[in-house]
Amino acid sequence: MQAAGTLKLRNGKIVNVTNASGHYMPTPDEAGSFLRILKQSGVDVDSATLQILGPNGTTVKQIPPNAGVRGLFE
Repeated sequence: MQAAGTLKLRNGKIVNVTNASGHYMPTPDEAGSFLRILKQSGVDVDSATLQILGPNGTTVKQIPPNAGVRGLFE
């Protein structure tokens, strides 16, 4: 499995990617690769925020589309 989580769409564009899933919750390290996996698959993630949740469901890290560190995740 490469990724598990949720995608939020607005007007056909991905605006939010998270590692929140039903039973399997990817670790924050695994979730850090989601944008890269999607982008390599040809998915436009330029408008997407990556929201990484910890085991208790709280946000550990949030990387907005215009973040300077975004290149580390793509």
